[in-house]
Amino acid sequence: MSLRRFLLWGVCLGLLAWLGLKLIPSDERLIHKRLTALAEQVSIQPKESSLARLAKANRVVEFFTPEVTVEVEGLDVTVNDRNDLREALIAARGNLREAEVQFVDVHVRFPEEKRSAVAYATAVAHLDNETNAFARSLKMNLRKVERNWLISRVESIATGE
Repeated sequence: MSLRRFLLWGVCLGLLAWLGLKLIPSDERLIHKRLTALAEQVSIQPKESSLARLAKANRVVEFFTPEVTVEVEGLDVTVNDRNDLREALIAARGNLREAEVQFVDVHVRFPEEKRSAVAYATAVAHLDNETNAFARSLKMNLRKVERNWLISRVESIATGE
């Protein structure tokens, strides 16, 4: 009887540990989810109204710190804060009819400081039903603010072409 009880307790503890890991995700999983949500918000549906596009642009800036900087090769804009980012998003959305954005090959590194991270990813965008995708390798610095991981800096990474 005691062996049976011991096994039952072992199974219960194992289930609790598994549930704890699933219910309390790691910071790396949180960053992956955050980047997936960002890609969804950046994407543009073909029949999206102007008001919906503006609302999405306002939601996108919430993924970034107030003093965000963006230095991506090929962009004609300078982004030094959320307002600059919002203006750039609105301008880009006005020039596109459709965009599907994804972050692929995401790798997250955590420096010594516990509340910061660096994510390396490839942003892939299909713009206006073009057959060729636009891709750019990015380095994103993130900071944990309260419970959310916010992007503080985005820069393109030169690929060895």
